[in-house]
Amino acid sequence: MAVALAVLGASAACTKNETRVLLDLECGPFQARFEERAQKSLSNTTYDEVLLVEKGGRFVEVDRADHRGGPERYSRLLRSEAGFRLFPFDAKRPRDDSYHGRSAWGIFAKPSVVSRPEYDALAACLAGNVAAIDEAFASRPGEGSLSVWPDRRPQISSIVRAAYDPEYDLCGPKTLGGRWTCGQGEGYIKTRLGAAGGGSFILCTAEPRKSERMGGVTGTYIPNGMVVGGDAADQSAVFLAKPDTTSYEYQTLLAGKDAKTYYASCRDASGRTFFETFKPIDELAETAAAPGKPPG
Repeated sequence: MAVALAVLGASAACTKNETRVLLDLECGPFQARFEERAQKSLSNTTYDEVLLVEKGGRFVEVDRADHRGGPERYSRLLRSEAGFRLFPFDAKRPRDDSYHGRSAWGIFAKPSVVSRPEYDALAACLAGNVAAIDEAFASRPGEGSLSVWPDRRPQISSIVRAAYDPEYDLCGPKTLGGRWTCGQGEGYIKTRLGAAGGGSFILCTAEPRKSERMGGVTGTYIPNGMVVGGDAADQSAVFLAKPDTTSYEYQTLLAGKDAKTYYASCRDASGRTFFETFKPIDELAETAAAPGKPPG
């Protein structure tokens, strides 16, 4: 035990935390700051890219990059209080989606940190300084290895006034966009984040999925869900993917049924069907050349 404690103590002593300010911005009522935090140990270094705002003489964390995009693919479903703002990619602001490219950062501004007036000022400030933010993350002194660390070079893609929750990426009741209850309530379709290459809509089972864990203890977990499809760039249609017949969701909800007919039964809280919200387009593979079709 004494040896183990000595090793842990030595490891903690060899851990070094470093913070690097990448960019400061004057945003009307407050100052915004992008910084990178590094935790270095003998065997590993981890990095966090963080957005903060100055309040009461100190900087408070608004969000971390966490290597994810935002709800831009289904932004029309967001409530007005979310205050969604898009930072588009275009000819003046190219985005590199290669393996060693740059990751998208959909900023989630915590309502507990920024009031609505402060949020509006922050969103406008970021929109007016996109080029400077891109440059701050793209190149900085003494960082020759950045080209192999795409997650350390994010590009802000949008901002929304909401607290981030990992469940936005997975099955589960929490969603930032939309949720449609299917059939007799045994399943549902929901929007998800992190959909590049995999579709913005997933099918989930209402009953939490169980898994056998070590020691024979049965628990539950939140699965990824089965991809239903991806939405068009103008958010008017859904390109339906071929159902994954090996998935738990297919075996539980769709086996022996027509998938499109089942999707047509799914309704949101207002009673509007999934296909009333998004026009269905079959055979995702054959629509690869369709304008606005997402990858995957």
